[in-house]
Amino acid sequence: MIVGYFAPIIPGHENQFPQFLAPFIKIAVSDSDNLNNIHIVENKLSALIDTGAELCRIDSGLIEKHKFISKGQVESNNAGVISNISLYVVQIVMEDSTVLQLTCASSPLRSSGQSVDFLFGMDAIRFFALTVAKSRQEVTLQYLGQ
Repeated sequence: MIVGYFAPIIPGHENQFPQFLAPFIKIAVSDSDNLNNIHIVENKLSALIDTGAELCRIDSGLIEKHKFISKGQVESNNAGVISNISLYVVQIVMEDSTVLQLTCASSPLRSSGQSVDFLFGMDAIRFFALTVAKSRQEVTLQYLGQ
């Protein structure tokens, strides 16, 4: 079982807006496309659990820093604004050693002022039983398989 935590999406707002704390987990990422050859390039990344996102997103700074494999581009419609976003193969490694190989969009998460390295979207969440209970300060994910 993976145990998460609540934190602000924008640093420094936790005292001003305590009701806006969001569910996070810590992950590691690998730039390999082979599940038998995991190559972790970053550890202890902050991943926001985002049930409103269809697709996982990785910070574009991490894409620029490492050698993730490109999967091309896709057209995205975000609040009526259409743009092309780049896709990459990303393996995420969870604290319980679960490994998921995903196609993730690249987004400027950190450079936009967020304390987020990764958006954990529904394409990944669907493999887990997710519990988010702010009143109990509880964020858990139990892997169900693919």
